[in-house]
Amino acid sequence: FDEVKTRKSARIGTSQENPRQLEPSSNPDENPLVLDIISRDTTRHPQSLPSNRDELDDGEQNVYDSLHKIRNSLAETEGTEPYMVVQNRSLIEMVRMRPVNHVELISVWGMGPVRVEKYGTILLQALHEEAHKGL
Repeated sequence: FDEVKTRKSARIGTSQENPRQLEPSSNPDENPLVLDIISRDTTRHPQSLPSNRDELDDGEQNVYDSLHKIRNSLAETEGTEPYMVVQNRSLIEMVRMRPVNHVELISVWGMGPVRVEKYGTILLQALHEEAHKGL
């Protein structure tokens, strides 16, 4: 983990000895190449998460079903398999965690930067709408 912290703001160096050596930088905005490392919560254990829809309570199952329909619709539109959009385990974790922004969403298992950028807004909107149903 310390290595990740030290490499968080690093750039490709131009030293004579090793032109590709990573060198620390005090201001990553001035660097031509910044390595963005998104830290994830590595303390969670996958065994503690529900592994299928049946382990969710009734309210959670309704939210899961809503996300599941959206995921399937996105997959159909893109002509791909639903698990390529978002895996079931990720949907279950979203239901349990209830992320409210992209930063929280990226901490969900299976949700990397590409998925968050591509599907994050629609998934967060669905979670928001489900949270405010019946109010």
